[in-house]
This record gives sequence, structure tokens and C-alpha cells, in this order.
Amino acid sequence: MTNGSVIGANGDEAHFEVAIEDPQLRKFSINPGEEDHELEHSLRACLALAQMNPSQAILPLIGATFLAPLQCFIPLDFSVFLHGVTGSFKSQLTMLCQSHYGRQFHNSLPGNWASTENALEIMTFLAKDAVFVVDDFTYLRNERSSLGYKELEKKAERIFRGQGNSTGRQRMGRNDLARSYHSRAMIMTSGETLPRGDSLLARLFVVQLSKGGIDSSELSQMQQYAAAGLFENAMAGYIKWISANYDRLKDHIPAEIERLRECFSGLRSVHFRTPENTAKLFLGFGMFIYYMKAMNIISESEAASVLSQAKDIFLEVGRNQNSVFVYDDTADLFFDQLVDAMAQGAGHFNFIHPDEFTSFEGKEFIGWTNIHGGWHNNGRCFGWIAGESLYLLPAISYDAAHKQSKAKGFTLETRGRLWKRLHEQGLVLSSDPDRIGTRKYVNGIHHRVVHLDFAECFKDSFRRRGEGDAHGPGNSGDQESAGQEHGNSVYPSIGATGTDDLYADV
Repeated sequence: MTNGSVIGANGDEAHFEVAIEDPQLRKFSINPGEEDHELEHSLRACLALAQMNPSQAILPLIGATFLAPLQCFIPLDFSVFLHGVTGSFKSQLTMLCQSHYGRQFHNSLPGNWASTENALEIMTFLAKDAVFVVDDFTYLRNERSSLGYKELEKKAERIFRGQGNSTGRQRMGRNDLARSYHSRAMIMTSGETLPRGDSLLARLFVVQLSKGGIDSSELSQMQQYAAAGLFENAMAGYIKWISANYDRLKDHIPAEIERLRECFSGLRSVHFRTPENTAKLFLGFGMFIYYMKAMNIISESEAASVLSQAKDIFLEVGRNQNSVFVYDDTADLFFDQLVDAMAQGAGHFNFIHPDEFTSFEGKEFIGWTNIHGGWHNNGRCFGWIAGESLYLLPAISYDAAHKQSKAKGFTLETRGRLWKRLHEQGLVLSSDPDRIGTRKYVNGIHHRVVHLDFAECFKDSFRRRGEGDAHGPGNSGDQESAGQEHGNSVYPSIGATGTDDLYADV
């Protein structure tokens, strides 16, 4: 049921009339085409979209788009987050997904993070069984205070957690509890910055998009398809197909999710929610492919080939969720970006006692380069190592880490809050009574420094670059086998052995 139409097993149910007052929700309008050749043209446009590069970003978005109408069979208890820097065409891709639910979304989106939590809750409640994009999860550029961070984090906590738990905020009315609203849509968002918190991130499926990954000419063609209503028409046919086969699908879809969850069980090494989230997105993509096969847009062998390639891509994207949790901790993010800055020649750590430099292993990780057998430091000095201590120059090191994180789309805490977090985690070894920093006399000069536990601060950053435990976070030791123990059984059983009779009829 969308603005102006109701789609059932026989297509547009003309005896129903639907009128929506909200101007944004009114754009949710799915109208099927009049002729079969219109549907075929629309489905081929959808297939062209699915074949765009980079497939690591496109396929999960297609999966989410065609997963949304399946909420009548399975719960949608996660959100999809398209993460990338400015200029990577994030919003344009989400508009293409949203335009499957109304051609007017080809150049606009129904939600944004400037809206209140109450408004977003009600909007996602009303947009049942559809994709609902909340655009631009980015800290306000003109509000660099902690309040700007807190406001957005508060909204993310309420919206994403509400989606993950299928619950709305309880409120008191005049005499008793007021009605609460929880999301019934497939929430999709994009942004340069990820929200914080391990538990919250687990309720997201993060899709990474690099700048330059999208061909602008292909994107322009897809936008023309969206404006012409081709994606909308394709979705109308898909919903009609689901409606016509509802009785069979209501038993098959939950069973299929159970099977796919087991097939992706190797991804539990990332997070226990990752196998199910990956399985649901893969199911959405699989249903899209087999709808194409049912409508004779692609052959059975072509469908099998597409799913074979998609399996590996979904496994790769599932494993990449690891990086989301790597950067969850504020301190860990800071130290990782500082090591990256040193690796790129922006700076180095020096030693107060020269003899310690000779015995130090891994000099290349702290900003030193071996040239013709001699070690040379890179860039500016970020601080000094002495035994187990690191005397960090706060301004220079923070600026270098901030530059690195900004280029990757992450946002560091403000400098004062970062040093406070380090102190709370027990990483600051000594400080003056009235402040976290202290003074250190080095080479005849007093420097204001942050006195840190060197090994504890950088153990994870070095391990991710090959030092220490070879199977630590970010390495592929245990992950290479993720999802592989079941071989090709990760394909959806739609049309596979054992269910051919069901989907032959469909």
C-alpha cells in the first residue's frame, strides 16, 4: 500500500484508494506499468544497477532494497550504513535504492539526521516494508563542540537501537502510556562518520564506499532510469510476485534464513550478529535474482553464476565488518591513525636514550626508514620513548592523527576528551595535579607532554600491521575460512536441489 495504489497478487487493486498527507511520505508511490514489455525493460534496468561497480557496495544495497518487502516473513532488526568520504556518491546511491519505492526519490530522500528522534521514529513506522533512507550522518560542520557530537549520537542510539530491538520509546500520556512507534522499514543511511559503541555498531551492516569507485557516467544513466520510474515499476512487479506466492513463501523464507545463517556462521568471529545480518541481505539479493529468473530476464545458469560470485562478495563484506569494531574505541582509533601517519612519513618517535633505539624492533612502525643500511627519521617528532614510557607531544600528534582519520571518514574525539579517555583507561602513567599532561626535560628543553604506557597503547595498532599475534584483529588468520566450511551451500536454496518443485511453481 503506497500513495495512490494498493498492489496485490493481481497487480494494482483499483477498488482501493490511498491518500497520504505528509509531503515526504507521499513520494512513496509504486505504480505498476501497463504492459509486460514495460516490466521487462524495468527489470533489465534493475539488473544493470546490480552489475555496477564496486560490487562490494552495490550488492548489499540491492539486497537491502529487495529485502524490505520480506518483513512480512522475517524481522528486519538491523540498519544498513553506507560509509565513505565526501564526493564518493553515497547519497546518490541511496537515492537509487529509495527510488524503487517512488520515482520522486530520484533526487531527494525521505529523512535526514537534522530531524528529531520523534519524527524519525514515526516516519520509519509508517514506511512499512519499504526502504527508508535517513541521509547524511555527519557531525555538524559549524558545531565542533561536544554538544554537536552528543546530539547526533543520541539520535543514532535511539533510531538504530530501536530498529535492532524492534521497540519504540515509551512515553506517558495524560493518564496512561502513550502509543509508541518502532521502525517497520528497512533503514538505510549514509555518512562520513560511524556512530560509536560496540553494541550499537552490531546493529548496523556497514558498507564501505571509496571515492572514485563509482563511474559517474553509469551513475548518470541509473539516475535517468530512476527518474523515469523504471525501478519503481520493477519493485511493483516484485511485490506482485511475492503476493501471488505468499502462502508458500511464508514457510520457506524463515527456513531459508536459518540455513543461510548457518552457512555464514564462520562470520561469528567478527560479531555474533554478523552471520544473520549477512544472511538476510544475501537472501534479499537472492530473491531479486530469482525473481529475474522467474520473469525470464536471466536463465537458470546465469542466475547460478551471479549467485556464485555474490557469495564471495557477501563473505568479503561480512569479514570487513571487523574494521567497524576495530575503530570503535576512541583510544584505539587515535593510536591506529598515529601509526598510519608515521608509516606515511608524517612523523616519528625518537628515543631519549640512544642505546634503546638500536635494540628496538619494528622501527619502521614508528616513523623510521632504512636507507642503504642506515636508519633515518621521517617528518616531525611526535614524542620520545624511554623504557616502557612514551612522552607524547599532544598538539603535533593529535593534528597528525586527526588528518588521517578525517581522510578515512572517521572523526576523533576533541583533544581534551581524548586525553581524558586515555586517563580513564589507565594509559596515562603520570600527570600534574591540575591537568593530565606533565613536563619533560629532553635535549635541554622542557616540553609539555602526555606520559603514556607505550606498549599498552600501541599493542593492537602494531599487531594489525603484522607485529605480535598473527591472528589478532584485522588479520585474516581465522577469517579466511569464514563461511567456507559449507562450500557452495551458501547459495540460497531458491531453485536449488530440494526446493525445485516450490520455485518451479513460483
